[in-house]
Amino acid sequence: MRRQESEEKNGANLLGMEEETVGDIDATDVDNELAVVEYVEDIYKFYKLIEGESQVHDYMDSQLEINLKMRSILIDG
Repeated sequence: MRRQESEEKNGANLLGMEEETVGDIDATDVDNELAVVEYVEDIYKFYKLIEGESQVHDYMDSQLEINLKMRSILIDG
């Protein structure tokens, strides 16, 4: 079992939720060289590491032409 899956299960237990068995989705690609299964854990660690850097920031302050009401009309309309 992967560490991430274990942590998710522990978190679910703390919240009183049922444990959900999650299979290894990369097991079928073990023999596929293009799937780079041996790097999956490193890729997820990297994504987790840079997650904070790629979050959307409050960009409305830099929008000189559009205010919040105008934006809501554009998005909702």
